[in-house]
This record gives sequence, structure tokens and C-alpha cells, in this order.
Amino acid sequence: MMLYLAKVSRMPYLMTRGPDTTLVSTGPMTVTQGISSTLTATVNYAWDYHGAYDNYLQNVAAAEYYLDTPPWAGGTPLPMQAVDGQFDSPTEAVEAAVQTGSIPVGRHILFVRGRGVNSYEGYQSWGPVSATWLTVLPYASATPTETGTPPTATPTHTPVPTSTPTSTPCTAPTIQNGGFETGSFSPGWTILDTNPTPVISPNHRHTGGYAAFLGSIPNSEPYGDASIYQQLDVPASGGTLSFWYYPYSRDNIQFDWQDAYITDVNGNILATVMDVLESTETWTNVTYSLDAYAGQTVRVEFLVHQDGAGDVTNMYVDDVLLIEPCATSVPTTPTPTVTPTPMTTATSTATSTATSATTSIVSTATTTGTPAAPTPTPTMASISPTPTACTIQFSDVPQGSTFYQYIHCLTCLSIVNGYPDGTFRPNNNVTRGQLSKIVCIESDCRQFPSPTQMFQDVTPGSTFFPYVGWLASRGYINGYSCGGGGEPCVPPANLPYFRPNSNATRGQIAKIDSNVAGFTETPTGQQFEDISMGSAYYTYTYRLVARNVMSGYQCGGAGEPCIPPANLTLLQTQ
Repeated sequence: MMLYLAKVSRMPYLMTRGPDTTLVSTGPMTVTQGISSTLTATVNYAWDYHGAYDNYLQNVAAAEYYLDTPPWAGGTPLPMQAVDGQFDSPTEAVEAAVQTGSIPVGRHILFVRGRGVNSYEGYQSWGPVSATWLTVLPYASATPTETGTPPTATPTHTPVPTSTPTSTPCTAPTIQNGGFETGSFSPGWTILDTNPTPVISPNHRHTGGYAAFLGSIPNSEPYGDASIYQQLDVPASGGTLSFWYYPYSRDNIQFDWQDAYITDVNGNILATVMDVLESTETWTNVTYSLDAYAGQTVRVEFLVHQDGAGDVTNMYVDDVLLIEPCATSVPTTPTPTVTPTPMTTATSTATSTATSATTSIVSTATTTGTPAAPTPTPTMASISPTPTACTIQFSDVPQGSTFYQYIHCLTCLSIVNGYPDGTFRPNNNVTRGQLSKIVCIESDCRQFPSPTQMFQDVTPGSTFFPYVGWLASRGYINGYSCGGGGEPCVPPANLPYFRPNSNATRGQIAKIDSNVAGFTETPTGQQFEDISMGSAYYTYTYRLVARNVMSGYQCGGAGEPCIPPANLTLLQTQ
């Protein structure tokens, strides 16, 4: 209730008694212009006032969202629907398909609120808003993604009497004034957003005497962005962006954020390097591969957004570098040696796709050139070694069994593992925490900073904390509102619960997989007898079944009668 009152206090002209809105998210949170994103939230009017539960208890009657401009500033309301198809409960899961074809490229805020069936003194009972964000990428400049198999270095031995080069990381002179040691943003940096204006500060710095400061000091938070950027030419060999940041905030990521992007020369976001809201007040290093932009001109942008409510957010940035591999020749006595020459075995090309992923897969294979060989060259038989095969096997998953190829693949990629007795136990249930870890690692989420705590029962340092947090911060998963049996609300955050040890249902698995994969098409028609159109998991199961990722069970079994004329199969989402 304290969190609800805090939200009411920051909403101008709001009459109280409206329902609370929580768990607001978009999935996916980054889309190419023209691709829809699903906005979801929970509207709650199940209130207990001093034990008189019925004083305020009423059904939720409607929900709506606003794009960028909130209701008190004259924004245009857009309707949301009840996930179960009808507003008939005090607590409703709601959703809307956000069509981005006419939404400008860039980052946008979506404000969501709900109302009850009763009015008070002639006013509809709209509650306070909660918000999330949506990033729209240009159609022609979609996030580069890998097509085909990522390249791997396959050694082909060629006899060459020569020096053996070693690859040493070195700092390319591409970024100017990366440590801000000129005491100003010049040369190199451009101030972009000025609400408030970024400054150079000696107060906190990673090295040297200065760092860039974006955001506000306490008691002076405006509404808007503070941002800087530097345009650079990424070397043909690619490289790695490295920077340090020192964050502080009194807010949460629904309202404020600390970000870093790769954009094109017009400021359109190509990749989100960092999207956090932290208050660690310690220096943290972030690295990000720029191989996908090799040979291109891009911008590196840092941004702090604040909502003007007084709970400030800021960030120091320092030591911004572009690191690229430098070949250093180490002289040796010319003798006939067998020198591996890496070859790319599969073509990897960055292409613009209609489906935007939160992360781009970037090849880390580096090809080191072979110095020219002096003559004469000794003649030797060519050696073609066979790559080492993954030999992991489980006694209860023999070759040819239903799930063998999938379990073998994930195990060899170190995404899943088995038990000490040599079994995998494929018929065991998977918990919500385990599922989060599997999906997160498969999506290469480990390259991103650990998120802040988002669930009361998934604490920092716990087994599934980084995986659950990463998925939840991007809107791929959500939890359950606090206040239920054995799940008390813990002030001041009153975080929801994730229930990481509960078994994941087939419906939940379908939703997580579909969201992380970035599938966004609108479903048509019913595929399963137990997944009706408009039900909670209908959209997600449709998208996976359409791609042959999952299937159902034939009707006619116990408790699953065939219903003419369609005689549909059953998915068994529970």
C-alpha cells in the first residue's frame, strides 16, 4: 500500500481509490519499426481496508495505455484487453499489441493504468500509472544478427618456415579523449540531450582527474535525458568497446535508467550495450564486441533518463576505449614449422531482419594472418586434423531416443548438465528457476551486467538471480504480486515473488521461449482443444507450434475427449 500511495502522490490531479497497476512489461522490449510488441500488466482492485475487505473490493472494468505522453499531460488513451477475454475479476492480467508502424524510431515510455466498475463523486475510478519502455529500431537499420552458423576457426596446417605471430590486444586511437582528461568534452565528445546538461567532474573518476557526469544531484531532478556521444570509425578488424561507469539512483527502472548504446550516425539505436538502474556507487567495467560493425561509422552514446519526480538518478563515465587485436611478430630462427592458418568454416553475415533481438550474436573468432614465407618452402604432406567431437552421453538418453539430439546439443554447449550417477533424468520436471537459467544462457545473457533485485524470493547471490533478473528486466518473464499465502509484502519495495522452485508449466515455457526468441506475429485460428483463442498462453503456443518447436497430444485419452468437428489435439499447458 505504501508503494501505491507513493505512486498516487506523484500523479498530478489524480483522485484516489483507483486500482494499482503492476508488472508492466513489453515483449520484446526492442523491435524493428513495423513489428508489434505485446504490452502486459496486472491491474489489482482486491483491497483490504482496515479489515473491511468489501469497502473497496470491486471488479476491474477497463485498462488503457499512453504512448510517451501521460494522461495528466493530455495523452491519448489506447485500450487494453483482459488476457482471459473479459473484465470480470478484482485482479486482471491485461495486454495490448503495440503497433509500431507509425511510432517514431527511438525509445518510448508506455504508461498503463486501470479502473474499477464503480465511480466516485461522478469521476471514473482510474488508478495511478505504472510505466515501462519500448525501443523502436529503424526498419533499414535493424540490429545486426548472425545468419548461418557462427564462424569457427578450423586449423589447416601449412608448412611455413617463418616467425610465429602472437595476437596482443592494443588500444586503437579511434576514441578521442576517452578519459575526459582535457577537463572538457572537447575533443571527441558531443553533448546530445541537455535535461540536465552533462558536465565534466573531478568528484568521482576511475583514473586520472576527471570523468563525465550525466544526471542530477539530489533535490534537483528534471524530466528528460542527459546524454553524450562520440562518432567513430570501427576498424576493419573490429574491436571491443570498453568503459567504466559509477551509478547512483533513488528510483527504479520503470521511471529512470542508465544506458549505453551503439547508434548509427543519425542517432538510431543499433544495439543496447547497457540498460540498468543501479545505485552501487562503485566503478564497474563493461565490454562489448563491435565486430558486427567492423568497417562502419557508428556512435557510442551514454544516457541517463529521469522522470522529474525528485528521486534522482545519475552516472559517471570514464576510460572509454576501443580495443582491437594487434599482430606482434616475435622473431624466431626460420625453420620448417607447421603453422595453423584459421579458416572460417561457415559464412556469417550481418543482415537486417524483421525480428529484432535484444542481443546480437557476435563472432569472437579472430583470424591472425600468416606472415609471408621465405623461399624455398619445404614440401610436406598437408595435415587436416579432425575436430574433437563432444562425447558426453547419459545412460538414460540413448542415441535414437526422442530427446537425444536436443539434450546432447545443450549439454555439449554447457547449457544443461546431468547427475553424478551418469543419468540426465529427462522425465523430471523443470523448475521456473532452472528454465530461466537454460533460456538465459542460451541467449548469451552472461555478457551483460547483473541486474538489480526484482523478486523477493530471488535474492542477490542466489543460484538463479542473474538469469531471472536478466529475463525479467527485459520483460520476458514476470512473477506474482506479494500479499498471497506465505508471500508477504516486504517494505519498502514490496517486490513480487517469482517462485523459482515451482515447476514450470508447458504454457509458461511456451511464453518464455516465444518472448526471448522475439516472435511477434498475430495468431489466427485455434490449434489445441485446451488452448482457446484469447486465453493466457494462446499467442505464445501458436507462435511455437507454427515453427514446429512444440506439439500436443492426440485427443481421445482419459479426460481428453475428441470434440467434433475439429477433433483438435491438446497441449496440456498445466
